[in-house]
Amino acid sequence: MDTMDLFDRDFETVLADTQAAKRIHHEIRYQVFCEETGFEDRQAFPEHLEADQWDARSVPFLVRAKQTQEWVGTMRLILPGQDLPAQQLCMMDRGAVARIKPFEVAEVSRLCVLSSYRHQRPRLPAPLRQRKPTRERDSQIMLGLLRAAAGYSREQGIRYWYILTTSALARLMSSLHMPLSRVGDGIEHRGERFPYLAHIERNRQRASRQSAALAQMLSHPTPYLRFSELMAGDAAEDWPADEPLAMPWIA
Repeated sequence: MDTMDLFDRDFETVLADTQAAKRIHHEIRYQVFCEETGFEDRQAFPEHLEADQWDARSVPFLVRAKQTQEWVGTMRLILPGQDLPAQQLCMMDRGAVARIKPFEVAEVSRLCVLSSYRHQRPRLPAPLRQRKPTRERDSQIMLGLLRAAAGYSREQGIRYWYILTTSALARLMSSLHMPLSRVGDGIEHRGERFPYLAHIERNRQRASRQSAALAQMLSHPTPYLRFSELMAGDAAEDWPADEPLAMPWIA
């Protein structure tokens, strides 16, 4: 079993389409960006729900560990509309993005994994143990989230993503046969970051040609579930609005 196959064995990706699911999304963001990395001021979020102005036009996704039922990672897709964050914050190369129609491009944002899972090795079959680095788990969860966002994007007619990120993550994407194109100048934004462009379908095809394991993963017929379906519809909304969800790894 290839380690890429282990994502669907160990995890599931969920579109956060209820208030309960969105609360989980914001709690994970608070844990990672306020508590773990200090990128955001925890005092600004007294309810432990990290949020900003872009959430009103975003679709969040979650990753859940099947064995423990813990929510371990998240990201959001900021939908097309007025200028996206990368366009507002960066000096874009107009020649590189001139042909992209505003309704065809969204932005991948707030992609993160809880530290307890970032430092955890996948449960590999015996022949594969001790052969893969810890970052393999990070790659699996990231790809699971991006696969879900790609499936949703295709449904909505979105062809491109902007990603404002570090050169290190861009190199990681290239190592997974999904290169990003830099389309603007770097900025200081919680470290040096650059605006990148991803062509969703072209990257899927490239990755599938280069790796049979990625081809199988990226062609999964159900790239994401809906939280409302996963939690049996309206039963998922029964959490009291002022009571945090039972997530023991979040303080």
